[in-house]
Amino acid sequence: MGGKSVLLKSIAVAQYLFQFGFYVPAAKAAIVPVQKVLCSFESLSNIKSGLSSFATEIVRISSILQTVKNNANILVLMDEPAQTTNPAEGAAIVSAIASILQNIKIRSLITTHYSNITGTFRRLNVKGLKVPSGETNITAECITAYMDYSLEENNTGNAPVNAIQVAAMLGVDNELLGKAKEALHKTKFE
Repeated sequence: MGGKSVLLKSIAVAQYLFQFGFYVPAAKAAIVPVQKVLCSFESLSNIKSGLSSFATEIVRISSILQTVKNNANILVLMDEPAQTTNPAEGAAIVSAIASILQNIKIRSLITTHYSNITGTFRRLNVKGLKVPSGETNITAECITAYMDYSLEENNTGNAPVNAIQVAAMLGVDNELLGKAKEALHKTKFE
């Protein structure tokens, strides 16, 4: 909902437009030519091979990493890698990917919902949901009007938390919301 996937796809399109000599849809841009743009977007299972969505994705990521180790002039775009595995291992895998790309100085953007990604690199968040106080008339049709898609620095390493707030605004079952809030509160204080 924060526009992360659209941002990555827009960057890929802008890179290709630039490389083919077209204008990019931006008021201002700093783009350098690359030999390849490697992407890891949707994680889909590979029914023919019997691989799960995680297995299909991690094989694709491994292939990307092997390619970048042999060629430094590449742009890598990854949308929520390891999202289909458990959060502890997922965060560890994202940290490892980011570390490898940083160590070999590959231009890259990685989106994630995981907190505590280790490494020294620039972290940005989509600013997210900004609802004026007292506003109660929010529906699925108008919620995007309250989203601030601009980016801001995040030096905490923590991912934003507003899924329960969004669910509440969309009229999700109150029992579900209550139990989710209890579980979140319990997790924070354990």
